[in-house]
Amino acid sequence: MPSCRVSNNFAHLYITLQSASSQKDEFKVGIHSGAVVVEQMGEYKCEVVFIADVVNTASRISNKCTELHSKLLISNEFYTLIKDNTDLEKFYAINYDAKRVLRGKIKETELLSVNRR
Repeated sequence: MPSCRVSNNFAHLYITLQSASSQKDEFKVGIHSGAVVVEQMGEYKCEVVFIADVVNTASRISNKCTELHSKLLISNEFYTLIKDNTDLEKFYAINYDAKRVLRGKIKETELLSVNRR
């Protein structure tokens, strides 16, 4: 993935999170990486379905946002994939937050918080 695209996507995500924080209902984001099966389901009302452990893991990471006081958490696995191809650290503070055993998992997952500089 080109670095400018990743940076632009993070910038867009950050702006979206900022505007959401001024509203009554806040939302949190967890990002992880891995293989995903994508399938189109339905004959008349088509829906796209994503099936994979990575989807569950991203959801579990987002559930830790409140506990770790962060709007955006990423797994170290995801960060390792993108860090050399992006200039994220120029615009965002990437901080090691915690190692947590996520619900339904056995191994710990390293979580990093992402905040605008």
